Amino acid sequence: MTTRTSTIGWLRELRFLLRDSTAVIALAVLLALCIIATAIGITTITAQQDDIARMIEADRADRETVQAPLGDFGDAAYYSFYVTYDAPSPLAFAAIGQRDTAPYLKRIRLLALEGQIYNGESPNPLLAQIGALDLSFIAAYVLPLILIVLLYDLKARERMAGRLTLLEGMPNARRRLWLPRIVLRASLAFAAIALPFIAGALVFSASATEISLALAGFAAITAFWALLASLLALLPWPAATIGATAVGVWLLVNVFVPASVQNLIIPTVDGPQGADIALVQREAVNDAWDLPKSATLDPFAKLFPEYTIEEALQPFDWRWYFAFQHMGDVAASELSAAYRDSIRQRDQVAARAAWVSPALAIQRHLQRLARTDVRAQLDYEASVRDYHRELQAFYLPLLFNKVPYDGARLADAPVFK
Repeated sequence: MTTRTSTIGWLRELRFLLRDSTAVIALAVLLALCIIATAIGITTITAQQDDIARMIEADRADRETVQAPLGDFGDAAYYSFYVTYDAPSPLAFAAIGQRDTAPYLKRIRLLALEGQIYNGESPNPLLAQIGALDLSFIAAYVLPLILIVLLYDLKARERMAGRLTLLEGMPNARRRLWLPRIVLRASLAFAAIALPFIAGALVFSASATEISLALAGFAAITAFWALLASLLALLPWPAATIGATAVGVWLLVNVFVPASVQNLIIPTVDGPQGADIALVQREAVNDAWDLPKSATLDPFAKLFPEYTIEEALQPFDWRWYFAFQHMGDVAASELSAAYRDSIRQRDQVAARAAWVSPALAIQRHLQRLARTDVRAQLDYEASVRDYHRELQAFYLPLLFNKVPYDGARLADAPVFK
């Protein structure tokens, strides 16, 4: 009897919801936006995957063309580009994050690396602040508003219809009336974002663990805003007052807090800019042309004793050239480390703000799962530095040991992974 009564109650609430045109439209809009966001995410990440695949093939073909007429390992090291890339994770479609503004493809040479990393176009700051229309944006900003629309006038509507006194006179009115209504509407809102997400995750073969953790994030943000809207809805206030209060809370924690962090707190974290690093590295490289070769080779030999040069050099020598390229990176290394440290500090400020901003919390959660956050971007840069060191370990012994040129050996150059 209890199960049958419960089922009847749920069916009654479903029929009541279907007669509520505002609720139906709100859920339809949420579902449509989630489908659009999923489609945009899938299209964006698929295009990035295609870009990476094309660049890998084009990079190989270009290098073969460039290296074919060469007759010196120094020329090969100078003219050969090598592609590096940040392959998207299976959940990147749901939280595009840094991939929307930061480069996910870089072609590098054996020259000084810092300039190659930080030279390039700056992202549009307005677009960077708005972010991509992905599921993390929907979950952070749109889903809470839909839940407010669905729940803010639960009690006020019954009061306006003159049914409130009768309904609250029922035994266990809150459990039998309000709770099913709240749970049903929140569940449908959760389903509107969860189902398109699952479809997108299956397209990219995401693991069950990844899907589960992301769904847990969606469930948590849904539960938070459903609980908040419901608590406000059960107050003896007019519907307009409740709605305005709920939207005010949304503005405070989802807009004011992130904007304050972005515009007031994060700028107080001092740190150099990428352009400063590239400039220092470039000046160090340019100055080396006018200095005695010993000014480059002596400190270089302290870093790499195995590459000490005893004999006198010609006016130009590839060993000296790549030595001062490396010393240009050394000159910019402290500035580069400070830059990365300032990025981490800013990210830590945003992480602390996420404790009071559900929007920041869900976006950071999804971006971490999708590996599209600041940490992932720094990890990619670290992998580029590691690969540059692999290229050095391949070319420098050939140059400093004066290995006779054999073009076939270039096929043994390390491949970025």
